Amino acid sequence: MKKGEIRWYKFAFGETGILTNQKCFIIPVDNLYLLTVLNFKIATLWFRSTLLLLCGSFFRWKHQYMGSIPIFPVTYAQKTPIIERTRVIFADPESPYVPRLEAEIYNF
Repeated sequence: MKKGEIRWYKFAFGETGILTNQKCFIIPVDNLYLLTVLNFKIATLWFRSTLLLLCGSFFRWKHQYMGSIPIFPVTYAQKTPIIERTRVIFADPESPYVPRLEAEIYNF
């Protein structure tokens, strides 16, 4: 995996060069806004209504579905506060401020 790629499933941001031994899709961009949107609860609702559900309640991630995720275009000014809060969460995911930051992100 190249630095700055986003990996599907539990959407994470990778900068360490870690490889996966499972089927996954990689978005070859360094885009914290997209990462945050993919982790929104509304995205999970879309996944549940669109993706096939396998045994064990796992989604079947297929290219034909993943290419049609409705990511609405936003301006730089609209996504900047979301990215800033995401960076703070990444810096200290165990911080007691994380729930408040997540709530702020979801309210944008």
